[in-house]
Amino acid sequence: MAEINRNPVCKNIFRAGFLRTMGSMIVTAFVPVFFQRVFPAYKSQYAIINAAALTIFGFSSALIGGMLSDKLEKKSYMTKSAIIMTGHFLAVPLTAIACFTNNFWIAISCFAAKIFFSGSYFAPAITMMQNSTDPTNSGFVVSAYTFYAYLAQTLAPLIFGFFANYYGAIANPRIYGYLVTAAVTCGYLGSNVFYYKAGREYEKMMQQRDQDAQLLK
Repeated sequence: MAEINRNPVCKNIFRAGFLRTMGSMIVTAFVPVFFQRVFPAYKSQYAIINAAALTIFGFSSALIGGMLSDKLEKKSYMTKSAIIMTGHFLAVPLTAIACFTNNFWIAISCFAAKIFFSGSYFAPAITMMQNSTDPTNSGFVVSAYTFYAYLAQTLAPLIFGFFANYYGAIANPRIYGYLVTAAVTCGYLGSNVFYYKAGREYEKMMQQRDQDAQLLK
């Protein structure tokens, strides 16, 4: 574990994954509450559309993100990091629009788009960590990343619940939307700082590996 955390790529992705999971856990746990309280007449529509978006857009995002990161990495080793950060940058305004609008269809459309654009973070991050460590540690890298994600999943509802109660979200359901927007902004944009650092370290490591391979020829 100490060896993995000394790896600058893994260390930064662990931090990024923790923050990102904090934000995404808030979305998973409290966005349904937001829609049910703010748009009570559209409960069945929300359930169907949200399930379809998670299934179709979530899968498509992961697939397309993985394909693009593998194909475009030939041009730049920052590609994987850039794909993750771009999705996060787009997710923030989409979440804000969804949580501030009074139109259900605009809100659910923005959340569906948010799922598509931000859903490709996992595979590029795991690949960067695995490529930057000894192959014998590949499985442990995933386990360590999952540990930090589980820790974030445990803490996020506790923190969010405190602020929801403090600001009276039960009496004013719109508060849920404002807090979700704040959680996504802090979690996603905060994680981008560390995804960028991880990408730069990954780029240096892979370029050095390419130079070493050229010398051996």
